[in-house]
Amino acid sequence: MKIYLIQYNIKEDSAISERIKSLGAWMHYFEGSWIVASELNAKEIYEKISVDYKNERFLIMELKKDNFWGVMPKDAWDWIQNR
Repeated sequence: MKIYLIQYNIKEDSAISERIKSLGAWMHYFEGSWIVASELNAKEIYEKISVDYKNERFLIMELKKDNFWGVMPKDAWDWIQNR
């Protein structure tokens, strides 16, 4: 299981939200940005969530738990550490 950051610059709607949620455990604290735990690779994630959004911009990258920093609620950090 890997952790990915998914970012996009399109209006949030239920279709893309549901596709992202279907990938596995997820966290959503910022508009247009999700963190998900998935066994898929970045390209497979893109192919799964970008249906109907082929002309939109996406960034999907693996997150490494040994090098990150920020200000978020404790439950967000716990979520990342426990994946």
